[in-house]
Amino acid sequence: MKHASKFVFTAIGIFLLCAAASAAEPDKLNRLFGAPTKMGAGVIRTYVDVGADGTPRNVGIVMTGGALRNLPTEGGEACCGGHEYSLPMPSGAPTPFTHAVVNWNPQGHEPAGIYDKPHFDFHFYMISEAERLSIKESHGEDRVAAMPPPPAALPANYVQAPGIVGRMGAHWVDTTAPEFNGKPFTTTFIYGSYNGRVSFIEPMITKAFLESCREVVMPIPQPATPIDPRFQPARYAITNNPDTGEISVELQR
Repeated sequence: MKHASKFVFTAIGIFLLCAAASAAEPDKLNRLFGAPTKMGAGVIRTYVDVGADGTPRNVGIVMTGGALRNLPTEGGEACCGGHEYSLPMPSGAPTPFTHAVVNWNPQGHEPAGIYDKPHFDFHFYMISEAERLSIKESHGEDRVAAMPPPPAALPANYVQAPGIVGRMGAHWVDTTAPEFNGKPFTTTFIYGSYNGRVSFIEPMITKAFLESCREVVMPIPQPATPIDPRFQPARYAITNNPDTGEISVELQR
């Protein structure tokens, strides 16, 4: 009987919470799309959800169902033998991001045994595309590229990975992430820098996880100083819509 009473109380509590939520005025979002880019047998494009007050709520990349089919299986000209798909941001979207780049890595990349699985890098850049393309691969000799941001601009437990990646910059990884603590890599969150400031943020996700995951929301490790006052994402979400076949990777405020 005690368990039954607890169940009734819990059910009433849930009903009250749902009732309160439904009574609240929903935030009406206007979704703005960037121009599509072909990938695989489909297309990908950026989007921004803007609230009624003009502030961005979500920033994401959406892929049609065919985008994960007929992908290259061999290395390309981009970083680590991958393939690069540059995406413009929606016109007039009030975010710190200048453009996005999806990198498809059919053989993964270093370090071996961790990120050497077929996966995607979803980069959201805060530098111009021209500046990004000017970044050359180096191993410490390019001091401008290797200059770290102030400690407050990066979350605790993040360390700089060796070297500078061409057309990207320096990468910072979370030492507390599962893949560095005995578990397989499925999804992780990367910060990037160039010339002493955070230049991109990046969900990195395996192809297998994108295809199998229906919906998951992951917290983003937070720095002491926001990346930009206009938009500081707190979470990233992966959604695989079984009805439309679309898959989205979304940064959420």
